[in-house]
Amino acid sequence: MHKFNISSSLKDYGVIFIISSLINSSILIYLTTGFISLKYLLFDLTLLLFIYSFSFLIKKRNLYFLIFSIVLTAICIINSLYYNNFNDFASIYLIEAFIQALRLPSEAITGTFKIIDFIFLWQIVLMIVLYNKSNKTKDINMFKKSFIVYFTILVISLLTINSNDIYRLKHDWNKAYVVRNLGVYTYQLNDIFYVASKFMCPKCGYTEAKEEVEEFYSNKETKTNEYTNIFKDKNILFIHAESIQSMFINETITPNLYKLKNEGIYFNNYYSEESVGTSSDTELAITNSLLPIGTGTVFTSYDKNEYNSLIKSFKNNGYYTFSMHGNTCNYWNRDKMYQKIGYDHYYCYDTYDLTEQLGLGLSDKSFFIQSADIINNLEYDKYYGTLIMLSNHTPFYTEGIDFNVGDAEGTRIGDYIKLVHYADEAIGEFINRVNLDNTVLVIYGDHDAKFSQKEYEEYLGKKIDFYEYEKLTKVPLIIWSKDIKHQEVDKVMGAIDVMPTIGNMFGVDTKYALGNDIFSVEDNIVVFPNGNWLTDKIYYNNQLSEYKMYESVDSNYIKEKEEYARNLIETSNNIIRYNLFK
Repeated sequence: MHKFNISSSLKDYGVIFIISSLINSSILIYLTTGFISLKYLLFDLTLLLFIYSFSFLIKKRNLYFLIFSIVLTAICIINSLYYNNFNDFASIYLIEAFIQALRLPSEAITGTFKIIDFIFLWQIVLMIVLYNKSNKTKDINMFKKSFIVYFTILVISLLTINSNDIYRLKHDWNKAYVVRNLGVYTYQLNDIFYVASKFMCPKCGYTEAKEEVEEFYSNKETKTNEYTNIFKDKNILFIHAESIQSMFINETITPNLYKLKNEGIYFNNYYSEESVGTSSDTELAITNSLLPIGTGTVFTSYDKNEYNSLIKSFKNNGYYTFSMHGNTCNYWNRDKMYQKIGYDHYYCYDTYDLTEQLGLGLSDKSFFIQSADIINNLEYDKYYGTLIMLSNHTPFYTEGIDFNVGDAEGTRIGDYIKLVHYADEAIGEFINRVNLDNTVLVIYGDHDAKFSQKEYEEYLGKKIDFYEYEKLTKVPLIIWSKDIKHQEVDKVMGAIDVMPTIGNMFGVDTKYALGNDIFSVEDNIVVFPNGNWLTDKIYYNNQLSEYKMYESVDSNYIKEKEEYARNLIETSNNIIRYNLFK
C-alpha cells in the first residue's frame, strides 16, 4: 500500500516535472502578457496531471518525463520568440510563415532573438541533472489514484470556465485570451485539435459559414458621395512602403512624403491590420478587403482559392494590371498568389539589374529608377500597378547611408530612421522620373517596424501604456494626384477600407469588400485579426476584455461594436477557409 509522503513526493521525478513545467508556463505568460492567475494554472496543472498519471503505465518513466520536458520547454521558447515578434502565440498552421522567415538573412532572424526567450531551458538542465536511467515496473494502482486526482482537478477547472472561454476555444483567432485564461499548454493542445479537425473535415461547418457570410453582405450597402468617380479612367500606382510609420513622417526625415501628404488626401489614423503574414497580409487586406486568417497565412496556405479583388475589378474595366518588386518572385508565394488575385504581370528580381544592393536585395533607388522606365514605356491605355519597396526591411542595413539621427545613433530606431530617410529620397526620385500626368498615387505603410514598447520608451524618453503603444504603430496612407484638393482625414481607417474607398473614387465594383468606403461611413471601426478593435471613440482590447475611451460611450455601444468585430473576423475567416468566392 502506498502512503503519501511530501518529502518523497518532492523527490519524485514526475512531481519535479509538473512543478518545473508550471513554473515555465507562468514565466512565459507573465513575460508576454504580464498576467498571472490561478485559473490558467489550474488548466495547465490538469494537463500535466494527465501526463503524470499515464507515466505509471510505462517502464521507462523517467525518460518519459524527460521527453515531455523537452517538448514543453520547446513550446515555451517558440511562443516567447513568436510573441516578441508578432504579439501573439504560435500555431501549427504557421509553419509556412516560419519557412518564409528562413529565406531572410540570418541577421534578420537572429536579430529578433533575446536571451530571455531561452530562460525556459533551465527545466531541461534540471531534468537532465536529476535524470536516473533505472526502469520501474508498471503500477496500475498508482495510475488509478493519480488519474482520480487528475479528474478531480479537471472538474474543478471546468467549473471555472465561462461562455466567453468556450467561444475563444472554438474560434482560433484570439490566442492571447486563451493563453491568459486557460494556460499555454491548454492552448497548444487546443490548437492541435483545431488544426486536426480542419484537416480531417475541411467542409465541416460549410453550410452555416455560407449563411453567415451571406447575412453579413445583406446588411452592407453601397453609397455614393462627393468622391464617386473623381478618378474615373485614370491610371493608379500603389507604393507599398516597407515598414514606414506615420510618427516618423516630417519635414526633416521624410521631406517628400511630407510634401505629398500636404498636397493630397492624408489619412492620419490609418492602421495596417496585418498579422503574421506581414507584407502579404497587407496586400491581401488592401486588394481584397479581407482580414488575415488566424490559421496560417493566406498567401501561402490559400493560394488555390478564388478572390474578388480590387485588381480584378480594374482589370474588368480595361486596365493592365501589374506588380513590381526587387526581391525573389516566390517570396510570400507571390508568383502563384498574384495570378489568383488578377495581376497580368509580375516584374520581380529577374526583370531588374541587381547590381546596386541594399539590405535584403535590390536598393529602392535602383528599383524605382528601373521601374519608372518600364512604366513610362507601357503601351496600354490604362494601368493599375503596385510597387513594393524593400530597403527599409529589418534588420535595417545602413552601410553607406549618412543621416543625422541625433541621440538615436547606435539604436535600432536610429538605423530605421536613416533607412526611412533613404526610402523617402527613393520615392522622391521616382516621382520626378515617372510620368504622373494622368496617374493617381496611393502610398501606404505595409506595417509598423516591430519595435518593442521598451524601444519606444527609450526613444521618446517617457513611459507609454498599451494603448499609446498601439497608436504609435499607425502607418501612413496618402492618395495623391496633380489635380486633387488637399484634405486630412481624421477618422480611424483600416487596410480593408482601402478597396471600397478606392473603388468608389475610380467607379469600379467592390461589392464584396468587407471594409467601408471611408467617405461614406460616420463611425468607422478598425478590427484587428486578434479581435482588438478601434473606433474614434474607444480602443477595445479583446485579449484583456478592457478598453480605453477617447469619448464617452455606453455599454450598448461597446456591445454592438464587439459583436460587429466578431462577425467581421468570422466572415473573413469563413470566406477564406471555405473558398466561398469560387
